[in-house]
Amino acid sequence: MPLVKIPLLPGVFKDDTPLSAEGRWVDADKVRFVMGMPQTIGGYESVTTDTIAGICRGIHTWADAGGVRQIGLGTHSHLYAYQGGTLADITPNGSAGTLGADPFAVTAGSATVTVTHTVHGRARGDRVFFAGAAEGGGITVAGEYAVASVVDADSYTITHSSAATSTDGTTGGASVAYQYRIPNGLVDGLGGAGYGTGGYGGGTYGAASTGDVFPRTWSLDNWGEHLVACHRGGPIFEWRLSTAARAERIAEAPARCAAIFVTPERQLVAVGCTNLDGVFDPMCVRASDIEDNTAWTPSAATAAVQRVLAGGSRLVRGLAARGINLIWSDTHLFAMRYVGDPPLVFSFATLGDNCGLIGPNAATLAAGGAFWLAPNGQFFTWQGGAPQAIPCTLRRDVVDNIAAAQGDKVFAASITAFGEVWWFYPDARDGAEVSRYVAHNYLEGHWTCGTFDRTAFTDARAFEHPIGVSSKGTLYFHERGFSADGGAFSWRLDGAPMDIGDGDRLAHVGALVPDTEDQQGAFAITLSGRLYPPGAARTAGPFTVHPGTTKIDTRVTARQIALGLSGSVAPCFMRLGALRADVRETGQRR
Repeated sequence: MPLVKIPLLPGVFKDDTPLSAEGRWVDADKVRFVMGMPQTIGGYESVTTDTIAGICRGIHTWADAGGVRQIGLGTHSHLYAYQGGTLADITPNGSAGTLGADPFAVTAGSATVTVTHTVHGRARGDRVFFAGAAEGGGITVAGEYAVASVVDADSYTITHSSAATSTDGTTGGASVAYQYRIPNGLVDGLGGAGYGTGGYGGGTYGAASTGDVFPRTWSLDNWGEHLVACHRGGPIFEWRLSTAARAERIAEAPARCAAIFVTPERQLVAVGCTNLDGVFDPMCVRASDIEDNTAWTPSAATAAVQRVLAGGSRLVRGLAARGINLIWSDTHLFAMRYVGDPPLVFSFATLGDNCGLIGPNAATLAAGGAFWLAPNGQFFTWQGGAPQAIPCTLRRDVVDNIAAAQGDKVFAASITAFGEVWWFYPDARDGAEVSRYVAHNYLEGHWTCGTFDRTAFTDARAFEHPIGVSSKGTLYFHERGFSADGGAFSWRLDGAPMDIGDGDRLAHVGALVPDTEDQQGAFAITLSGRLYPPGAARTAGPFTVHPGTTKIDTRVTARQIALGLSGSVAPCFMRLGALRADVRETGQRR
């Protein structure tokens, strides 16, 4: 039996036709390439049985002074902290006060309560808290509720845990205290013509979320051992590690910010923020004093800074890289270097244009530099000097299919254990929510892709494993174990059609000899044969490959053969070696 190796290059090549991609893999799901050979990615396990409410679009991990590991999580409706195995709701409070006399109206047999509050500013789904109400209609309104509907500017409804036993149009007593949480943000972008539609900053902070056009994203960092957090277009909050307390607004900080980060010198930086005159400037950068996030006024006695940059229409995100701070606008990349000389403090320089950032979470740090996705669909890296475009064999497939007006949902994260950067993005073929990923191996220079429901992701930093969050609010440890949270782990890898000779003769593939390493569980191999490129494919298989399988009888005759591998078991792992085939020319031309 003459055996020949089936040579396939590492990486996935989707932007060519299948025939022109001969000798390459053309599609994949949950498969990476290590030292040139494909293997399944690691499994994932849930961090906790608790879930978070809302769609997570911000995550940060760190350890406090005592070594206790923490996770900060921002969703469109909540801010959470994970500490010591417990999830805590630390969503900041908004306005508070006392409602007018008898602010509730109830109807017998209904759990709906109408709340009267002049110019309440609430939207459907916003959370409200009441205390001190008197019983009325057989129920007592107390505790936290979600706004069920907005009747008008002066009233809204909530749903009580039980129905009223009698009708009462004015009840609740003379002293009902209210505490409103910060308003919810949007789940989806509202632009109609693609990313960037609409003006950034529409509406004022604290107004109903119907004035926004972007989905709510969060920028999170740690100020020493404390968490600092900012949702796009909102103020800056600080949480001081107590799970019994909520994050509180840093009153002296800019009232509105696009994003925040902390420098190595312990300065809190706001990008795209309210300036010293109290006017929002989307190109303004401000930094607090060193070691004091309540001092923001520049002077000879402080290191506080304000600078307005030129290049683009709005600043999107900033990150503290190695020896430099990087700031992106929608079109440019800027350097912000600490020089330590008040009132200058920082020097600013333009590093590149036409290389902006598609969304606040679409950039990540890795390999001593940065990687990001620009609004034009180009992937970039900065490793010192000017930004460099990264050749991508999947770029057209990504760019052509990112859901319109949902660019802010793109989330980048590194997995340094494998030298990779992943971008999770919403694919219009699946809907408006994040559903797929592309991953770049910056050590070996190739790409892979797949499907994943992960709206936020972070590398292993304070924890041993990367952490991802699903759209259902479940936290997962990734690259851990060999299953999908205990269930079957599904993966797939498809090769392009390969000609037999020059494609002018028929050949018979009589058998395959698999070669795997550390295989766990079975997987399947299929062969698709064609007599001509436009002709119908004849599929042989699937053939099951167990860890001890030595040979598979296939018996396929064709001019072109395409290889497919897939699996869905637990435990699951497969690293492919030198797959060989028994190939014999039949001598026939048709």
